[in-house]
Amino acid sequence: MNIVTKYPINCFYTTVPVMEHSYIKPKLLEMIDSHPFDGTNPDISKVDWHSSMNFDREWIQFIKPYLDNYNKIIGDATGYENPTITDLWFQQYIKNDKHDWHIHGQQMVGVYFLELPDDAPRTELISPFLQNEKIVVDVKEGDILIFPSIIIHKAPVVTGDRKTILSWNFHYEQPNPSTLESINSL
Repeated sequence: MNIVTKYPINCFYTTVPVMEHSYIKPKLLEMIDSHPFDGTNPDISKVDWHSSMNFDREWIQFIKPYLDNYNKIIGDATGYENPTITDLWFQQYIKNDKHDWHIHGQQMVGVYFLELPDDAPRTELISPFLQNEKIVVDVKEGDILIFPSIIIHKAPVVTGDRKTILSWNFHYEQPNPSTLESINSL
C-alpha cells in the first residue's frame, strides 16, 4: 500500500563555460597526473574521493578560487548567495570505466568537465520527483554543470579516450535579497 502522494515541481540544472579553461586544463591535468589516488572504486581508473575534504592538496589550491567564483556566478543567476564547497575530488575515466546511478550529500553538486572528448558519454540525470525521465546533459569540455544533490545521476560507460572531471559538493547559505523580494511579492 502506497500512502505517499508525489507532487512534481520544477527543478533546475545549470551549465556555464569556464572562460579560463585553456589556461586551467594543462596545469590541472599535470597536477592530477602526478597526484596519488585512492584506488577504491573498481569502476573508475583514477579517483581521490577519499581525500575530498583535504583542501591542502596542490591541485585544490589551484582550482578552488575558480570554482568558488563560478559557484557564485551560478548562485547570482539562480537566486542564491554565499556558496561553500565542502568536498572536492577528481575522477579520471578510461575505456570501460563508469559511475553508476547515485546521489550526493549537501544541497548541490558541481562537475567541471576538464577533459571531455567529443565522443565521450555525457552525465545523465533522472528527473528528480517523478523519476520517469532521463536527461542527458548538453555539456562540452570546459563546462561546469551544477544540479541539486538529490538528483539521481550517473556517468555512463566510456568507450573512447580518457575523460577527466572534478566533482564537488556545496551549499548556498541563503536566497539572495532580490529573490526574497520577489518571493515576498507573491
